[in-house]
Amino acid sequence: MRASAIALIAIGLATYTSQVPAQTISGESTAHQIELAERAWADALVSKDDQQLAALLDARFRLVMVGASSSLSREEYLRQQSDSDRVYEAMTPTNIAVSVNGDIAVAVVNMTVAWPSRFQERHRHWQFTDTWILDDGEWRVVTRVSQPVAAS
Repeated sequence: MRASAIALIAIGLATYTSQVPAQTISGESTAHQIELAERAWADALVSKDDQQLAALLDARFRLVMVGASSSLSREEYLRQQSDSDRVYEAMTPTNIAVSVNGDIAVAVVNMTVAWPSRFQERHRHWQFTDTWILDDGEWRVVTRVSQPVAAS
């Protein structure tokens, strides 16, 4: 599973890292819009803003965790995040790299997660590879591949 997920990421990045000029929608570059959306996603998780979180996710959204035996659908992910036991003290992006090709954008996000003290055994450093699509003038994420990483 891990090898296939990494291969998928490599194919996606190789496909979408061409030097195509970023689109401009409402005066902001697409790459900047995706960066802001990534930050909004982290903020929605910390503040438990289920409406904001749902607005960012495409109906076909899938979460793939490297090393896991299954993935989560949009509904499963939203249900998991709204669980009262799911608490993040902070989610801080340390790097966001965005590549754009037309109506598709791929963001590689390195994130530091602060958990409540009862969860200190959880991973603090994560890398997310998110695929965004432009649909009816709105950018929504269709796939997130997440994996814990060593502290940089």
